[in-house]
Amino acid sequence: MPDDERPLLSDPSLTALVLHAAAAGPVELDDLERRLNQALATAQQPPADRGEIRPRLQALCADLAIAGLIEPRGGGYALTGGGRRAVAEHPQGLDRADLMAWPAYAAHVQRLAARTGAPSIAPHDGTHPSAYLEGVAARVAGLPAADNPHPVDTADHLAWENGWAEAYAG
Repeated sequence: MPDDERPLLSDPSLTALVLHAAAAGPVELDDLERRLNQALATAQQPPADRGEIRPRLQALCADLAIAGLIEPRGGGYALTGGGRRAVAEHPQGLDRADLMAWPAYAAHVQRLAARTGAPSIAPHDGTHPSAYLEGVAARVAGLPAADNPHPVDTADHLAWENGWAEAYAG
């Protein structure tokens, strides 16, 4: 079964994983992957494909940080006051459409739409390549543009760079 068809890998389940883990203190992507694979093992499901889940977790953390629910801290992500409220109101998690209820995220989406002339849609609606989402996550995590991991003169390099540039919320 593909990862996107497994309930524990849905956006709401992954958001719940991130928010609950960040509530205990800064959590890094490696720890999130470990916690996810423990939950999958408990459900007697195979582990998540690292090549698919890591970019999804990065992009999700970027969205949650843009919304103000988590913040980069100590090499990981920590829950904010807004994140604590989100956990209390949505203990089972949120999907990306739900994030539009947070003004900072909605404003970010509107800025992206205004800059690109694209319709106002969530940036992770399946239309962006994973390299773009990796770039967004890298910018939110405070990484410099020089950290683009993709070879120059490739579509992935450009997509990563575009994601990194468009994540600027200033």
